[in-house]
Amino acid sequence: KTFADWGVDMVKVDACFTPVHTLDKGFEDFSQTLNQTGRAMVYSCSWPYYQLHTSQVIPNWNLIADKCNIWRTYHDIHTNWKDILATIDFVGDNQEIFNRNVGPGRFNDPDMVCIQAFLLIGNEGLTVDQSRVQMGIWSIIAAPLFMSNDLRHIGREFKDILLNRDVIGVNQDRMARPGVRVFHNETLDIWLRPILPERKDTTGDQTSYAVAFVNRRTDSAISIGVRLQELGLKYKYLFRDLFDTENNVWEPKAMTGTDEIHVTIPSTGIRLFKAELDISSQSQDKQL
Repeated sequence: KTFADWGVDMVKVDACFTPVHTLDKGFEDFSQTLNQTGRAMVYSCSWPYYQLHTSQVIPNWNLIADKCNIWRTYHDIHTNWKDILATIDFVGDNQEIFNRNVGPGRFNDPDMVCIQAFLLIGNEGLTVDQSRVQMGIWSIIAAPLFMSNDLRHIGREFKDILLNRDVIGVNQDRMARPGVRVFHNETLDIWLRPILPERKDTTGDQTSYAVAFVNRRTDSAISIGVRLQELGLKYKYLFRDLFDTENNVWEPKAMTGTDEIHVTIPSTGIRLFKAELDISSQSQDKQL
């Protein structure tokens, strides 16, 4: 009641040193208590993290998603490329489990730590390209976007990443369908997230997409080409680079499933595209 009287909008409940067999009841009871206040508060739970990483209890994902708005899945994150990549890999390796219960008001939270957490963009230890990777992939997987930095001392290039409306728009897509990793090896990851088209008169699999190419290499850029239908994009789309920069100019272009997209990805960097569905060409593109 005090939290509600204060106007609290979000409560995070951790579980350090708590016996894992007590977590189901503890977190469920706290959810009930929050609801009894009558104030809508985001409920952020560390519930499944301690069960996942002690191997003593199998998380009840249906129950967790029913009681929590955000639930933590992975270790503390720190400001370095190794940690960013490890977190991304854990999400990709377990996406079939993690994505089952995601939807409006219920999301996976891939990272957390008591002092420094979430988006580490602007902190010493991450390059601009690496910061774009975190912002881009966190948006693809529908993760919470919380800033963890000193806003008094943040470079313009990092501020631009955090204020990128197009990338935030991917993260906040109202379908709330998380993206999936569709390709992975030692060098390259490709991620795909369905998002609402700008025009809503679509059915079935007729969605727009966010498409991310991540270069895992620390020593060089890589250039690739991939046919869109190999990624599951079978209609006609207008491709636009959401992290376009002066050194990486991409002119928006219309592409169909039989076309190849050719991109160069900087070392430990990302190319993030929005593929906007072309409604007017659906009848033709369905035959591709």
